[in-house]
Amino acid sequence: MQKESYSFSEFGFSSQIVRDLVGDSKSTEPFINSFFSTNEIAEQIKRKSFSDANRLVLKNALLTQNNDIKLSELSLNNIEILENKNTFTITTGHQLNFLTGPLYSIYKIIQIIIWAEKLNKKYPDNQFVPTFWMASEDHDFEEINHINLFNSKFEVENKNQSNFISGKIIASNFDKVEFEILSKFSDEALKSKIKRYLSHYKNNNLADATRSLLNELFGEFGLVIIDGDDKNLKKLFSPIINKELNNSVTSNNVTKSNVELEKAGYHNQVFLRECNLFYIKDSTVRHRIIKTENGFEINNKSFSKSELLEEAEQFSERFSPNALMRPLYQETVLPNLVYFGGGGEIAYWLQLKTLFTNLGLTFPLLRVRDSYVLLSAKQIQLLDSLNYSVLDLKQNIDDLTKSFVKQNSTSDIGMVDELRLFNQLKTKLSLKVKSKDIGIQRFIEGELVKFESQLNKIEKKLIQNEKKAFDKTIKQIQRLKDKIYPKNGFQERFENFLEYANQENFIEHLKKEAEQNLTDQPLIKVFEI
Repeated sequence: MQKESYSFSEFGFSSQIVRDLVGDSKSTEPFINSFFSTNEIAEQIKRKSFSDANRLVLKNALLTQNNDIKLSELSLNNIEILENKNTFTITTGHQLNFLTGPLYSIYKIIQIIIWAEKLNKKYPDNQFVPTFWMASEDHDFEEINHINLFNSKFEVENKNQSNFISGKIIASNFDKVEFEILSKFSDEALKSKIKRYLSHYKNNNLADATRSLLNELFGEFGLVIIDGDDKNLKKLFSPIINKELNNSVTSNNVTKSNVELEKAGYHNQVFLRECNLFYIKDSTVRHRIIKTENGFEINNKSFSKSELLEEAEQFSERFSPNALMRPLYQETVLPNLVYFGGGGEIAYWLQLKTLFTNLGLTFPLLRVRDSYVLLSAKQIQLLDSLNYSVLDLKQNIDDLTKSFVKQNSTSDIGMVDELRLFNQLKTKLSLKVKSKDIGIQRFIEGELVKFESQLNKIEKKLIQNEKKAFDKTIKQIQRLKDKIYPKNGFQERFENFLEYANQENFIEHLKKEAEQNLTDQPLIKVFEI
């Protein structure tokens, strides 16, 4: 019987600081307000300060952003109630990956939805809105321009759109990629479904396409989708933009946090710059703002501090936070209580507590997202019959097959007894030549190493010969490993949801599975799909 879930410690998952955080270790306490728990939400509500004026700006911005989308009644209602002082967001965010990218981006959204639902039941006097932040101002196109589907890679291009922020990019080879993806599906009904998903990208930039697709997938659950590339939201962020340009507020405060993190034995997650802002030219092209002795430099053009401060005052929408400052932006414009993210994301949030305090912002509760492994009933049955767990298959495939053959062979192919006798001989010879000439000692040591190598080669040959009798089973083990750990990675970071499009109500089914055994601490869960 397969184990249904694993802790991060059991799985050896993520970095040490994240494992310590999810384990409520005291060593991480200085870098947060409080550890995440369902009960701690009540305290976080008391801590969170968010003005009525900002709520109105947020609501109107969201209504404008979603004006061309047919929102579900629940999503529209969730936008409207953000104006109420007892309404809060449960947030995650992600880059604008083509067709949502790897599975874990879907998992993040499912988790904020089910946690918002859970909190709405636990705290009926408050309302909780699942909110997805589109990282539309990123420009790492190579990270988001492809999906892996049935062991093939499909990649969109951004011809003549170099250095564009991702939200403004329109796939220049969309028709070609659409044809290639559709050719992977033979069933006409399924092909029609895939074509509908792809249609969101037809002549649309990645921001509009992502919003439209996510609304189709998650709108019925009330998901609210927000784009930070927004003039009115940027105005709310303008005071912090000013402090970054004027006083290097991020660098000064995060440097202090980094010192404390290093003292606690943790490494920094995000490279820290003197200025952590970008400048967006013509609403499309992003350039780094570099601090200089005399002011700033943008795309080889110099600006005095006063010039850039004036620009920021008039056109805050032209200034974009980098990954380290984005949490400040999110928490400025959202009445947010919890941020859900992967281990890498959460680790760099832990560099920001001092900065939040300095700026008078409420630091949110942090929840590392759960991870899921999706397997069919047959694959789970096969694992059980082989007496393997999902965790066992993390091993190197050669070690797996070697161990399997040794355990199941009817012949004695192991060299345990021989190696034991050899080690005894090795000890005796070492004692015999201990007082002899150093040259003799080295000669004998060298010969013993050669002999031990020969014993290992003999064992390897015996195992290789025995493998022939288990060829079918070894191939099954390899396929199972490739399913869970493709290319020695992890399934959720490789597969795309289209791989499961043949299943009716895949998202609903995944959500229902994710709702089971919902705990405050993140888990790696195994689902039958």
